[in-house]
Amino acid sequence: MNAICENSYYDICSCKKKYHLPLTLPLYDGHCHVDLFFKYGLNKNDFNMQLAHAAELQIPVVLHGRGENSFLKIFNELKEHLKPNHNIHWHCVNPHSDLHIITNFLNYFENGYIGLNGSIILKHDKDLQKLFNKWLIDQPNIIDRIILETDYPFLRPPELEPNQYNIITGTTITAQYIVNIFRSKHLNTTNLIDKSNNNIRKMYLID
Repeated sequence: MNAICENSYYDICSCKKKYHLPLTLPLYDGHCHVDLFFKYGLNKNDFNMQLAHAAELQIPVVLHGRGENSFLKIFNELKEHLKPNHNIHWHCVNPHSDLHIITNFLNYFENGYIGLNGSIILKHDKDLQKLFNKWLIDQPNIIDRIILETDYPFLRPPELEPNQYNIITGTTITAQYIVNIFRSKHLNTTNLIDKSNNNIRKMYLID
C-alpha cells in the first residue's frame, strides 16, 4: 500500500512505504483499494468512499488495479460515481492490463489518462508485447492521453541495469520505446516527454 490520501485515509495508513506528503494534496489515490490481494468487499467500500469524495470536491483521481479481473470492477465503479469529464489517471497500464476495459475507459472519460512506465516493455513474451504495441497504435489520439511515469525505484525497464535506473533514465527509455512503436517522423522522445508534461498539467489542473 502506498496511499496518498486526504483526511483519515492518510492517517490510518501503516505501510512502511507510505509517502509522507502534505495532507492537503488535492487528489485521491486508489492504489490501496481494488486489489487482487485484498477482499473485494473491503476494497469496494474504501474505493467508493474515495470516489464519492473526489466527485464532491472535484479533485483528480489516480488509480491502480492489480489483477486483470479487477479492471471491469474498477471501471464500473468509476462510471457509477464520476462524471464522464472527471480527471482520472489510470496508473501502470501495461501488456498485462485488461486493454479492452482500458479502451472503454478512454472512450467514456474524456479527461482520462493512462500512465505508462517501464512495465510496458516485456523481455520474455514477444506475443503479448506485439498485442500491446498494436493496441497502443490503434487508439485514436493516444499521445494526448499518455502520462509517462516511472514508479521508481520499481518497474525498471529491462534495458537498464539497476545502477542505471533513476527517474530521468526510466522516463526517457519508456518514451523512446513508445516512439519506436509509432515510428512517426513527427514524434521523437523529447516532444513525447513534452506532450506528457502537458497532459500532466491538464490532468492535475496545474496552471
